[in-house]
Amino acid sequence: AGNSGNVKVSASGSLSIANGGQISSSTFASGKASLVKIDAGNVTIDGQDLTTTSTGIFRNANKGTGDAGNVEVGATGNVSLKNGGQISSSTSTSGNAGLVKVTAGSLTIDQGIAVFTGIFSEAKKGTGNAGNVEINASGSVSIANGGEISSSTFSTGAAGNVKVDAGSITIDQGEAVFTGIFSEAKKGTGNAGNVTVEAVGNLSIANGGEISSSTSTSGNAGLVKVTAGSIKIDQGDAVFTGIFSDAKKGTGNAGNVTVGAVGNLSIASGGEISSSTSTSGNAGLVKVTAGSITVDYGSLSNTGIFSQAKGGTGNAGNVTVEAVGNLSIANGGVISSSTATSGKAGLVKIDAGSIVIDGQGVTTKG
Repeated sequence: AGNSGNVKVSASGSLSIANGGQISSSTFASGKASLVKIDAGNVTIDGQDLTTTSTGIFRNANKGTGDAGNVEVGATGNVSLKNGGQISSSTSTSGNAGLVKVTAGSLTIDQGIAVFTGIFSEAKKGTGNAGNVEINASGSVSIANGGEISSSTFSTGAAGNVKVDAGSITIDQGEAVFTGIFSEAKKGTGNAGNVTVEAVGNLSIANGGEISSSTSTSGNAGLVKVTAGSIKIDQGDAVFTGIFSDAKKGTGNAGNVTVGAVGNLSIASGGEISSSTSTSGNAGLVKVTAGSITVDYGSLSNTGIFSQAKGGTGNAGNVTVEAVGNLSIANGGVISSSTATSGKAGLVKIDAGSIVIDGQGVTTKG
């Protein structure tokens, strides 16, 4: 029932972990798995598409009642996770997963053709909670091709909060699935956590990329708050691209979504900012503020800013949009609170320096 010891690794230059290599500490009893702390100039974790063994930095509570410990990774330069590389704290017990904290000059996550590439805190089984995930990069954060930053629960425990601060952020799903920044309640009864994303410069979400808090349980989805110098959301040829808080299944509520941009906010070709419910729970408030806002449908449906009750009996929430300068809604773009259920739609409020509507427009249905 003893505790596992701390694991501390320091490299003045580069640290490379590849092809099933691991820095790991685990507990199989009532004892706690303690801290894993890594400091280096650069950190590269490359699973090389290996499917039989995980590659990366891990802190796990596998059996018993012990907590998984925290994982802290610091690099003065770049942290790169690719082809199945992971940084993770997880629990399969009544104990909790730990905090996962990564601080770097820049961060790159690219799944390639592998699976489960990224930074995770997970409650896989049992009753324990997932931990929080905190990312701080003074430069860029790039998440591509199935890469994830995520806290998730498959248990009665809650998912943790996810916070990402960076100079700039790019999320591009490419040909993969589930690419982005997430807090998720996938099974069980636990709540999803809040997701907070801040970029000093540009935030780009493309081709199926997501920032999302969601629930498929009786638990609630969390608040999603995104701020940046400028924001561009463009679905391209993919689906479900944008910023979301969703109650997908079960009875939980979706959370509020708050998005702010100092400069321009552009939503194009299927991009969305949305809080939605398909359950007996309610959708949340959606509030968007920016220097200027462009919503352009292009050739795809559901482009715009929404609070939606898609199914079940829940209500849609209010939608507030504020632009210091111009607000342009073109080619079927939509700002809307709507219901397809017995629930009620919410209020839609628009405030802008100037407004141009060419095509669809501003709606409330229900």
